[in-house]
Amino acid sequence: MVTPKQMRRLATNPHDLMRFQTTGQLPSGTKPAGPLVELLDAIGARDRISIRGVVVDARMGYQGSRTFATAQQAFLWVHPSSEVFGSFPADSWRIKTFDRRLTIEDLKECCNSMPESVLAAYPRLRRPAAKPSSLR
Repeated sequence: MVTPKQMRRLATNPHDLMRFQTTGQLPSGTKPAGPLVELLDAIGARDRISIRGVVVDARMGYQGSRTFATAQQAFLWVHPSSEVFGSFPADSWRIKTFDRRLTIEDLKECCNSMPESVLAAYPRLRRPAAKPSSLR
């Protein structure tokens, strides 16, 4: 099934139109990815709205520093839609070699306020507990 985004891409990009006419292959976009996208996607939209004053910088895997009123706004910047054709601003600022798994504690360090209920609601997004070392 052809999506409206694919139709728009065929109508505006001669290369994709020629490839479709010769091979029947529809243009495909890319899915926004990265550690911050994964973290924010795992948090519900209602909870993302309650997280205030989010700073996206090198700690989150992006060059420069941008401040968003809510985590939902930051999510829309790093993940504008499920399929993106071409480039989008957040991807050009993303540090491609950043592959550290982000936790909800990392997000808390980069925001002004996060309700304790949000921390409690996502135990699987927390940092793993340090294993006690056995003394011999």
